[in-house]
Amino acid sequence: MKKGIIYALYALIILVALVGAIMGWNHYRLDKAQKVSPSVDNANIILFYGSTCPHCKVVEDYLANNDVKNKVSFSEKEVYGSQANAKLMMDRQTACGIGKESIGAVPFLWTKDKCYLGQEEIIQFFKDQLSGSAESASSSQ
Repeated sequence: MKKGIIYALYALIILVALVGAIMGWNHYRLDKAQKVSPSVDNANIILFYGSTCPHCKVVEDYLANNDVKNKVSFSEKEVYGSQANAKLMMDRQTACGIGKESIGAVPFLWTKDKCYLGQEEIIQFFKDQLSGSAESASSSQ
């Protein structure tokens, strides 16, 4: 009788350990997947900005004055009023290797290939995109 109880306890301990290991592994896999791909947004280019950020306003003015939104496909995410957008931006900045002192800084542009921080880098990126699209349009005619 004692041996039966001992075997039942061993089986219960093993079962609890297995369930715990499986749950821990699933949590690890999900956590790792979110770090690699934290985005719900499938855009190839995302511009993160703050509604009251003066540098973001400079970028916004450039985009408007050059009709960039109609020429280059990208999405925009405001981060001051959205914790989800702010978290997404910080995840992307961390993945890009942005230094801790600049994590959370805007304007920030994420592409699948590279990250750009600050108005000068971002405006130059869009200038390059516009000149590339102008070149491809003239070569296809």
